[in-house]
Amino acid sequence: MNNLYKIINELIYEYNLNIEEAIDIEDLIRKMNIRLVIADLPEGILGACKVEGLKRLIVVSSKVYNEEQKRFTLAHELGHILIHRGTHYFSKEDVTTIYTNKQKEDEADRFAVELLLPSKTIRTIIRENDVDFELIKQVAQRYKMSLIATSIRITEVTNENIIIIYHRNNIIKWWHKSNGEIFFNERYEGIDLARIEQEKDIPSKKVELNLWLSEDEDLYSCYEETIYFNKLNEYITLVQII
Repeated sequence: MNNLYKIINELIYEYNLNIEEAIDIEDLIRKMNIRLVIADLPEGILGACKVEGLKRLIVVSSKVYNEEQKRFTLAHELGHILIHRGTHYFSKEDVTTIYTNKQKEDEADRFAVELLLPSKTIRTIIRENDVDFELIKQVAQRYKMSLIATSIRITEVTNENIIIIYHRNNIIKWWHKSNGEIFFNERYEGIDLARIEQEKDIPSKKVELNLWLSEDEDLYSCYEETIYFNKLNEYITLVQII
């Protein structure tokens, strides 16, 4: 993992990248003399890369119309080229989980996230602001990243007691917890998400602590906030214990 940060720091220095704003990933790839092609790829494949000697190639599916998804795909494939070399493919299944359980895919994902949402600047932002969906939206817009990827990134970096849960039909699809010290209900089994899904977008509001905390503790307060994705009919909920 240290090698990943070393590679990114070298890129920042060599190509004078401004990590205070969204980097131009396509321009970076071209400056690195990596051929970039938009082409028809098999269904479900978003991107691919190939290294043959000094020749390096990144291919992005012509079906990728979303700018945020394209940026992540390019950074993911660049990670493969710089870390793993060889030939690799990036699928829709990979991008929906952000971090996979395959070592090389996980490393390429983490390379992409660190390059596109640098931990140094994200830490500065969250030190100076309250973590909520308004802040996450601002960071996502600033760095041209998806709300989901930005939510996960901020949750990873912050030391506040936060968890984000992605759900639909009272079923958790995935969740990410911060490094805060408060212990949430393990595996979040039995949590009533249906009460949240009765509404759409829900602004931050105070809720009963025992809905999320395994032990009742009078010293803390619990807040929920939810965003509804209309096209997907899915929800992302941010829970914070203060």
